[in-house]
Amino acid sequence: MHSEIFHHLDILRIVLVIASTQYQQQFGVNFWPKIIKYVENPLSDNNFSIKYNSVGDDYFFKKVLKAINVKVEEVNNAYSVFRNTNNRGALDSFQNKINIKLKKLAHDFNKLYYVDDETYSFKLSFESERIYFYIMRNGEGMPLNYQSTGFKWFFNLYFNLLVDNELNAGDIIIMDEPATHLHVQGQYELRKFLKEFAIKNDITIVIATHSPFLIDMDYLDELRVVSNCKNMSSVCNDFSTMDLDDPDSLKPIKESLTVKNYILTDPDKKVVFVEGITDYNYMVAFKKYFKRDDIIFLPIKGVGDGKSADIKVKQLEISKRLVAIRKNNPILMVDGDKAGYAMQKANKENSVLEVFTLKDVSADFSEIESLFTTSDAKKVGLLTDSGTTYIKQSNLSAVFKTYTDIEKTLSKTTIANFKKVFDYIENL
Repeated sequence: MHSEIFHHLDILRIVLVIASTQYQQQFGVNFWPKIIKYVENPLSDNNFSIKYNSVGDDYFFKKVLKAINVKVEEVNNAYSVFRNTNNRGALDSFQNKINIKLKKLAHDFNKLYYVDDETYSFKLSFESERIYFYIMRNGEGMPLNYQSTGFKWFFNLYFNLLVDNELNAGDIIIMDEPATHLHVQGQYELRKFLKEFAIKNDITIVIATHSPFLIDMDYLDELRVVSNCKNMSSVCNDFSTMDLDDPDSLKPIKESLTVKNYILTDPDKKVVFVEGITDYNYMVAFKKYFKRDDIIFLPIKGVGDGKSADIKVKQLEISKRLVAIRKNNPILMVDGDKAGYAMQKANKENSVLEVFTLKDVSADFSEIESLFTTSDAKKVGLLTDSGTTYIKQSNLSAVFKTYTDIEKTLSKTTIANFKKVFDYIENL
């Protein structure tokens, strides 16, 4: 029995290997993602100079040599010839050979950092007693210690991790508390870089953090909160939930990080609550396109169906709780449907919450998808095959937000429609 099971497992393993190979050949993506845990080893200018006979014991220089396929023994042999013959030319010749190989390393570095091929270059200098590593920008030497936090983080990431690992689409990098020693602005820069890096390289970066400054309010749909109850761990990932018992979509985040509202939502910015994660994703996508960083969108899970007898009581309770979340000029954008009009009517008098429907912006707007022209809606997959029903999927809207080039993909009409909504919000 056991041998039969093992036999079947062996067959399955062979089948999966064959399938993996065929998948990679057909789609250019590995069937099995590579999972890498990143542990940062901060580098500084102090790491860029060593005694010539210590190269085999040095973390950084071994990384560099390995990346350009040069063995430590080759360095030792070059210095042995130099010291035995006092022939400086032999050392210079070896140095030239190494620096030619470093051009490929610099090319990869520039490519991953999204700059021109020749912006950054590297150089190794083999002196009689010491070996030096130089970072050059546009041909001039630059000290690492005085560069931006973002650059230093990428430099560390590159030489600690990427230089040894060829990343493929679908691979996963795991980072545990990566920003504990960074100041607030540095954490913002890190978050921005990692997001762009993951998108442009089609990889996933998973960060475990207790820092509120690594939370991107424009990507709440990507957050997961791990909680522990009676020694059982659970994952919460629904930050669009709105009900009468718990209307605060940010509550699980705030409880996990032990922070208040004002830490996550800048009190100087407008907060606009929207109905659902799809509305949130589309509005954030255009917020980025219009460069409207002065607005924070927060998703809720609708305002009811507008049919129940006590709808006004329920909607007023939702309104009360939204105001408790954001006391300063809270705004709620709703669909131009029965429930939306009921919510707006319930807040007409003696309410701090400003409620507007999409039909207030334009009679042609009923729901967020109606702002797209028919051809644009079909282009981005928002319409069914019959072309009569909108497809409302959170993952579809998330892909749109993250990957769509609005300028190149959508018509001027669609862009103008969303611009009308942002102009309306600006005047509230």
